[in-house]
Amino acid sequence: MGIFSKDENEDEEESEGSGFLGTVKDTATSVKTGVSDINHRRKKYNKIEKFLGVDAGDVVMSSYQSPEDYVKGETDYNSWEKFVEEEGGLKPAKETHLDCNPQGDWVTPERLEKVIELLDDEETVHYMWRGGTIDVEGSGAGESIFGNDRDRKSSFKGIYTAVTNKRIVIAVPQVLGDDERHIPYRSVTSVDLDTGVLSRRVSLQTKGQTYHIQAQGPSKDEIRSAMKFIREKVEELHQTQQVVNTNEPDPTVQLQNLKQLHDEGVVSDEEFEKKKANLLEKI
Repeated sequence: MGIFSKDENEDEEESEGSGFLGTVKDTATSVKTGVSDINHRRKKYNKIEKFLGVDAGDVVMSSYQSPEDYVKGETDYNSWEKFVEEEGGLKPAKETHLDCNPQGDWVTPERLEKVIELLDDEETVHYMWRGGTIDVEGSGAGESIFGNDRDRKSSFKGIYTAVTNKRIVIAVPQVLGDDERHIPYRSVTSVDLDTGVLSRRVSLQTKGQTYHIQAQGPSKDEIRSAMKFIREKVEELHQTQQVVNTNEPDPTVQLQNLKQLHDEGVVSDEEFEKKKANLLEKI
């Protein structure tokens, strides 16, 4: 039995305009998009499923045997959404992505929709901007009229950049399939702002490529706040790496200790040569 399945005992010759199938047709306004609507909501509110411990959408959809069941299923699903939004049990995905500080004034639920499909669970958006072009330079980016090893993409729909707690996400809508870029903070070496009379451009330099992203929408001050946030994230990661490196033993001291153990016969010749080679690589 599937969604709105016909009872196997019913007449197989029943016409579309009568009986059960006729009822489905008559209620098409509420039924025709039922499955796609629920799938959309199930994706958007996937945290509900984690809370319930079941695949909520499949449970509801598998129980549909009539249009009346569909309406009841819609009511049940709406009640789950109401619990999420009003009772504080869980937050909808969109609210989760917006729950952070600092955050630019240009970040809104409507603009978040432009990048929400690219975000991880619990990823929060601190700043956003919109532009019409993005140039990627270096590391075999390609060839174009703008120069060798440089690739340009443009979009009439707008290229949206999101600065999150984890990385920089860029959504590039295209006519023949969308493009996306993900820049982790650990790869960023510098961030600069070029301002012109009519446009602004943020340049993100990484260890392999440089991204020149047109930045319209927010004020210049808000763009600068976004750049400051990026620099702080990069510095935070660098400091963490320095702490890790500081906590590692000095390889020269390890070599001395290894030689002493070898001289005392604790470490064999084969083990000594292998470990010595590994330590020499760290010096």
